[in-house]
Amino acid sequence: MIRLFGLLLLTSSTGWADETACPSEATELHLEARAEQAIANDTLHARLVIEREGEDAAVLAEEVNRLANAAMQAAKGQAALRLVSGGYGTQPVYAPKTRAVERWRVRHELLLSSKDFPAAMRFIARQQEVMALGGLTFAVSAEIRATAETRLMQEAVRNLQARAEALRQTLDQPKMHLRRVDLQPQGAPALRPMMRAALAAEAEAVPPLENGAGESTLAAHASGIACISR
Repeated sequence: MIRLFGLLLLTSSTGWADETACPSEATELHLEARAEQAIANDTLHARLVIEREGEDAAVLAEEVNRLANAAMQAAKGQAALRLVSGGYGTQPVYAPKTRAVERWRVRHELLLSSKDFPAAMRFIARQQEVMALGGLTFAVSAEIRATAETRLMQEAVRNLQARAEALRQTLDQPKMHLRRVDLQPQGAPALRPMMRAALAAEAEAVPPLENGAGESTLAAHASGIACISR
C-alpha cells in the first residue's frame, strides 16, 4: 500500500524576488509531499572473495586466477547467473618487527547477481569450497525500481496538488497555481546478511528465498510553490 505524507509551510510573499515567487497580491505556500511503497526485492547480489597467501606471488596469482576462471566458466553454463570480475590486488605482508616482506597476499573479488535465488544460492554454496562469501544483499532490480519511482513521483505530485487545493478552500480564495514542482526519487536497497555456515550447507538442500529476500522501501519526494489569490 502506498502511504502519503505531507508538510506545509505558509509564508508571506513579501521580500521574494526570484522568478518562481508568487505575485505580491497572492498568498505563497511552500508545500512538500511524499509517497512511498514497500516492494519485494527480486535480485540477489553477492561478493565472492578468493584470497591466498604465500611466499611466491606468481604462484599465488596463478592459483587465484585459475579458481576465478573456473567459477566464471561454471556461471556461464547457467543463464540465470551473471558473474563478473571485481577488484584484484597483490600486496606484501610485512614481518611485525623487521618490516621485511614476509609473504604475499593475492585477492580477487567476483560479483554475482541473479533473480533466480535458489540457483544463485546453490552456486554460492558450491563455490565456498574454494572462496569466501564477502557479502550478500537483496535489492529491487533497475527496471522495477524505475517503474515504481515513476508511479510514486506521479502520486507525490497528486498529493501536492490536493494539499494546495485543500488550502485554497480553507483560505477561501478562488485561484490556485503551482509555480514550480521539484521531484526526487528516494530509497535504498535492503541489506540481508546471511551466515556463511548456512550457505555452506549441502548445495541441493538450499531452500528457496523468495520470502526471505525482504523488501526495499522506495519513495518519491515532491516540493513546490503554490500561489493562491483572487
